[in-house]
Amino acid sequence: MLCRDMGVCYLCGLLHNIGKGVTLGAVHEVAQRERITLSADDYDRLVETFHHDIGVQVVNSWSLPEPVPSIIARWQDYPSAGSVQWESNVVNLAHLFADFTLHETRC
Repeated sequence: MLCRDMGVCYLCGLLHNIGKGVTLGAVHEVAQRERITLSADDYDRLVETFHHDIGVQVVNSWSLPEPVPSIIARWQDYPSAGSVQWESNVVNLAHLFADFTLHETRC
């Protein structure tokens, strides 16, 4: 088995959706400034549309060492992640597992 830095995967797992909070705050600020009333569905749609790109910009602005920015940028499309494919896949799998456990129907 290949030796992998699980600390990088853990950090990327924590940061992979950092853009959601930043996007929500930005959307809310713009809506208030422009005096626009947005519904919950509007907020959800805008966050879903822009969170990935904004998250990548946030992580890049922090000047984190490679491979962190590359994994954050590619975790959703891990098959094309090149040299960080394995780590991107780990983050994707962890995301799917967390999503499943949060939305699993209880018997």
